Amino acid sequence: MTADRPADRGRADRPLFEAFPEPLVAYAVEAERDARSADEPVEDGETAVCRAVNPAFESVFDATAEELAGKPLDEVELRGAVGESLTEATADAAVTTTLASVLDDLSEQSSATARLHRDAGDGRREFRVRTFGDAPSGEEYLLLADVTDLTTRGRDLATEVERLERVASVVSHDLRNPLEVAKIRLEAARESGDDVHFEKVAGALDRIERIVGDVLAVEGGSVDPTDAVSLSAVAADAWDTVDTADATLLTARHLPTVRGDHDRLQQLFENLFRNAVEHGRPDASVTVEPLPDGFAVADDGPGVPESVRASVFEAGVSTAGNSGLGLSIVHRIAREHGWEVTLADEGRPGEDDEGARFAFTGVDRVEDGGEP
Repeated sequence: MTADRPADRGRADRPLFEAFPEPLVAYAVEAERDARSADEPVEDGETAVCRAVNPAFESVFDATAEELAGKPLDEVELRGAVGESLTEATADAAVTTTLASVLDDLSEQSSATARLHRDAGDGRREFRVRTFGDAPSGEEYLLLADVTDLTTRGRDLATEVERLERVASVVSHDLRNPLEVAKIRLEAARESGDDVHFEKVAGALDRIERIVGDVLAVEGGSVDPTDAVSLSAVAADAWDTVDTADATLLTARHLPTVRGDHDRLQQLFENLFRNAVEHGRPDASVTVEPLPDGFAVADDGPGVPESVRASVFEAGVSTAGNSGLGLSIVHRIAREHGWEVTLADEGRPGEDDEGARFAFTGVDRVEDGGEP
């Protein structure tokens, strides 16, 4: 009769252990301690030894059960992994931690879990680590649950909630003024019958309609970025729909045709043109010009103040007293197309760095354009 191997003792050979979908380690402390709980650290003079690992652990950490069975945890390396207690500078370096270090991290946390990060071929993965014990067999288990996707979704959800809260705050503030104007003017119109009051009511309603349209644009919609869109044509269409006062549109001779959604790109240009006039001056010159991998829209106005440059694409950021949604719409539409939009350091070339210049890169060209 042969003796059990370390990996065969206790419950490590049960189907549930083998079939568990997350990395799982069965280990035991060599010294006998009846009262020891699973979340207590291993004390001096005691050695935690790996009894078994499940197939999920083998796959994730590129190790085999045979090579790890019977090995002290301080010799079981998790290559490319860093524990929660390490500094960020250390975490970014090429380091190797051990299962014993993971247990030490866990024992130092105030909660029942700790975190472990590991750089893999598909990027940095995040694991939530916890232990639990099995007194009859003398074994304890170390669970390393991959929570990367859950954490990412949580961050994305928090960002989206924050964005919606900003939009709601902007809308509640900006709608209040035109609603008050409409109410006051409507009452005055009832009393006097003067047409000027009806004109002010109409203006207030137009303002409300525009705010609602901006909010809907921020929320996005169905996007089909597969049309062949002439930048010259879509810019001209957008210019015709915006109150541009005495401003002038200048389009470069060889603007390309790009792959995109015509309606959404028209919204993008409309917001850029409106931004140039409202934040610049009524007789601004606005230029649309090609870039090696995209295009740029620039104006010769006063430019973007340094205080808001870092947050210029966030909802609610404005220096002109409007809704502050225009550039957040531009950013969202660009992102929907897989493009990157940045605020460049200068406006129109040769204008002594005046104005604002928005550069769009990563644009899929269909062909070079012809005459403006």
